[in-house]
Amino acid sequence: MFKSCLIKLLLILVIVSISACQNKTETEVFNTEEVETIDENLFEESDELMLGDGSFKKAVYDVLDLEEGYDDYAAVNINLSEENIPDEFSSVAAFDKDNLVLKSGGIYVLSGTMNGKRVKIEKDLGDRVLLVLDNANINLNKPCAIYSQDDVQIRIHLTDSHNTINLKKEGKYPKDDVISSFAAINFDKSISFTGKGRLDIDNDFNNGVESGEDIIFINGEYNIKTEQDAIKTKHQLLMRDGKINLEANDDGIKVTSDKDALIFIENGELNLNTFDKGFNSDDRIIISGGTVNVDAGNEAITAKKIDLLSGTVNIIAGDDGINSTDKNQNKKSNQSGVYTNLAGSKLNIDAKMDGIDSNGDLYIRAGEIFISAADTADERIIDYNGNVIFNANVEMLAVGPAKKMQDLGEDPSQNYIILYLFDKWRGSEDIVLKNIQGEEIISLTPTKDYAAALIASEKLVPGENYIVSSADKKVEFALSNGRTIINE
Repeated sequence: MFKSCLIKLLLILVIVSISACQNKTETEVFNTEEVETIDENLFEESDELMLGDGSFKKAVYDVLDLEEGYDDYAAVNINLSEENIPDEFSSVAAFDKDNLVLKSGGIYVLSGTMNGKRVKIEKDLGDRVLLVLDNANINLNKPCAIYSQDDVQIRIHLTDSHNTINLKKEGKYPKDDVISSFAAINFDKSISFTGKGRLDIDNDFNNGVESGEDIIFINGEYNIKTEQDAIKTKHQLLMRDGKINLEANDDGIKVTSDKDALIFIENGELNLNTFDKGFNSDDRIIISGGTVNVDAGNEAITAKKIDLLSGTVNIIAGDDGINSTDKNQNKKSNQSGVYTNLAGSKLNIDAKMDGIDSNGDLYIRAGEIFISAADTADERIIDYNGNVIFNANVEMLAVGPAKKMQDLGEDPSQNYIILYLFDKWRGSEDIVLKNIQGEEIISLTPTKDYAAALIASEKLVPGENYIVSSADKKVEFALSNGRTIINE
């Protein structure tokens, strides 16, 4: 019995290590001296992307996170309902009064329902844990369901199953000195989520998922409802695929490192419904694919540097739709290193204040852009403190107030129109641009009344006549080269 148990534990360490023995067969003896040697081939990079400031960025993933399954022979299977650990695994896992304690690096499969206890992960023989959730449910009347205060890198893998974490307040909860955060899942090191199952998190206390380093979503479906931030990390959030639904009384996704805070969405579907901000990064946000829907009580997307490169982004914002800013610089100045770069996304913005507000530069290089900004005179369709660059390959129809209008530059590489209206046009009726033959070029159904419009299309030809209309109102004009200003 002891011999077979020892072999099984060694196999656990072989599977989860990031040592140079990664490519050895399972029958070879595990050499603990090799664990500290990192194999450079254990990382996979996404395509390199050019960003608005001329730099290049690519997401980097641990190839172990990209594996679709796991070695169930090397796994420790734990039924949470029974709270019973087989004798041969008593040295690596145990139930105590308050926790299921996982004492070593390895593969653990959790199933069943556990009430009133947390999953605590400790560092002992290994520093990497694969936690498999297979129809696992954790219910608590206190915060923090899965956590570690040790130097542990964890991957949470979802089998084709439905898993839940429910943390419900029952009266006033006293301060808990045992844990550093009240997040439902909380680790000081990186957390990656893989698999094709579903995980629902409902936390009445605090955040949903929190990490001191990276949080990475490879696949799966996640429904996170929280009292504060849904996802919070101090380094970067990467999403490669899957579906994430966030409902938060504070921010949806927050990254708080000034130097290299990064939110990087490569693909998948992401839905944010928040009381405060949707995306909130101290440094950079990149969206390069997938579908992103944000309904935020405050700003929908805010960071120092914002790059929307591809995919679809739909925004409803109680403040600015997009706001690029550096909290360490005067927000009324032209902030150095700050920009918003629109370079290929399909973007829809419904904002109660500015549609797009950059405290630095604004680059509009490609894509489809539709904006319904505030109908109050103090706000703007687009607002920038630095330079504006407006290139070809843009389809744009944006409406809002006229008083403080900022345009797309006097010498653009693509023709565009500024339409000033003497009387506001109704927001509930389509605004349509047609050529003189009556063929529609671009249209928008605004959500608010408006006094001005910015319109651009590759189909606009200088010297040709066009019509902008809405309901019974109509303006006909001849297009100039570059910028055409129309006063209705």
